[in-house]
Amino acid sequence: MRATLRLGVALCAGLAACGQPEPERITGRAMGSTYSIKYLGGRDPAEVRAAVERELERFDRVFSTYRPDSEITAFNRHRSTEPFPASEELSGLVARALRLAEQSGGAFDPTVKPLLDVYNRGVETGAVDEAALAAARARVGHTLLRVAGTRLIKANPDLQIDPNAIAAGAGVDAVARVLAGLGITQCMIEIGGELLCRGEKAPGHPWTIGIADPERPGEIQARLQVALRDRAMATSGDYRNFFESGGRRWHHIFDPRTGRSADTGVVSVTVTAETCETADALGTTFFVLGPAATRAFLANWSGERIGVYFLLASPDGTLRAEEIGWP
Repeated sequence: MRATLRLGVALCAGLAACGQPEPERITGRAMGSTYSIKYLGGRDPAEVRAAVERELERFDRVFSTYRPDSEITAFNRHRSTEPFPASEELSGLVARALRLAEQSGGAFDPTVKPLLDVYNRGVETGAVDEAALAAARARVGHTLLRVAGTRLIKANPDLQIDPNAIAAGAGVDAVARVLAGLGITQCMIEIGGELLCRGEKAPGHPWTIGIADPERPGEIQARLQVALRDRAMATSGDYRNFFESGGRRWHHIFDPRTGRSADTGVVSVTVTAETCETADALGTTFFVLGPAATRAFLANWSGERIGVYFLLASPDGTLRAEEIGWP
């Protein structure tokens, strides 16, 4: 579950009143969710919408787990240990996902689809089938998949991947590249809760983003009004999509190492990074790891600058925050 990122209050009370043009806005549906884009630069909104939706449709044909004609669906149907000839885009994303899986000790794992399938059936029935969960776990593991050039090779023919914990952010980055190709360098792109800001809303006025409050549906957390320039943000949380079964709480962010929903006391984690793909993937990773293991992970991180904001459940039922390099 990606907690919704919400556009916060503008730093100027109405840009037009400050002598600045208001951003154009386009919205629509994409990747099983919605998208919202605000931009400056004078390009015709119809032209921008057409370019964005072409890119989203192209991206969906590669990465959608819901489309029967997508490349990822073809790979998941490939019940064989023979190499699967993938596109450079799919094989590249899988290679990056597997690197993160290795770096995180398996806390992030693109092969979790069998576990998610069991969870989704549990949502419908109200109970988790423990036998089905055990069988699914035997089909999960990042070491069971490797990339050779652009070929994907399964060690277990029944292995399947769900790229949503990284592909959604990659889709935002892809749209940003399309907008840059149109000469748009000041924009805010949000797809299904993953978000990237480029440039500023106006000179001296960065894009300001608020994060949903788990305790107040539809509201934003007062402390989390974050000004973003050339940064991405993603939030992972378990508070909107869960059920109780067998005396425990089940949600869709699984710890691939245990085969069960992650249970580290994390209610939500928000990550800022330079790219939305990174923020997206690390949001899931850090939710599974929890704060202490996240600090250890980041101590060895050599990539882009990362900010992390945890909301954690206290024994008395209240929430407490923990920050790591937060802006």
